[in-house]
Amino acid sequence: MATKKKTVYVCQQCGYESSKWQGKCPGCGAWNTMAEEFALPEKGGETRTGLSDAVPPKPIGEVELEDMPRFGTGSGELDRV
Repeated sequence: MATKKKTVYVCQQCGYESSKWQGKCPGCGAWNTMAEEFALPEKGGETRTGLSDAVPPKPIGEVELEDMPRFGTGSGELDRV
């Protein structure tokens, strides 16, 4: 079964990538600089879960809480939430 080639649109000025064509680049704001390019095929094999092996997870009871300074917004209702 043939695989479909994935295309991406890349800004020729700043390198911003998008999955669809846009008239104005969201990265640099230049007009008509998005060019269609074929994406490189992704390497198969190992799947990642997004978790790093460098720092193992801790039980919730061992997590240290930090008291962060809060900033007032001037709205009592918003500050309460």
